[in-house]
Amino acid sequence: MRFSGKTWMSLSLMVIAAWAVITALKWPFTTALFPVVVGIPVFFLATSEFFSSLSKRKETVREVSSENAIPSEEKAEPLPVDRALVAFLLIIGFFLIIALLGFLIGVPLFIFLYLKIYGREKWGISVGFTAIAWACFYGLFIWLLNIPFEEGWLQEGLHALGII
Repeated sequence: MRFSGKTWMSLSLMVIAAWAVITALKWPFTTALFPVVVGIPVFFLATSEFFSSLSKRKETVREVSSENAIPSEEKAEPLPVDRALVAFLLIIGFFLIIALLGFLIGVPLFIFLYLKIYGREKWGISVGFTAIAWACFYGLFIWLLNIPFEEGWLQEGLHALGII
């Protein structure tokens, strides 16, 4: 049996997740909460991927000659470079929104804009998922864990000017 890169990656994630959870169990509850909550699902997902990659056989790629090829009228997939650039720009935009407006406004605003503009979702879906995401974000970090977040640069500037 020969391990592929996917198999090695899954095995590595399993070991790292197990180590993180076992180490975190020795910590106080509030400190251990995040590594345990994230580490357990990562371990099981990596285990699933590990066994899945072991059982898969190599797929053979069948080449089609250009004579028999039927032209497709579907839109072509974007190149990986284009997708990577879009992902990079989305991450930069997310950081900028958070820096300007703060987490409590920036996170739901980014989710709404992502769903509405990039995802081209309907208004109801965009607003609904944004409200759910904000409620989960607020409920977990503000209400349950009592983590204070800094205000954004715009709020700080408005406070400094005495407007708010």
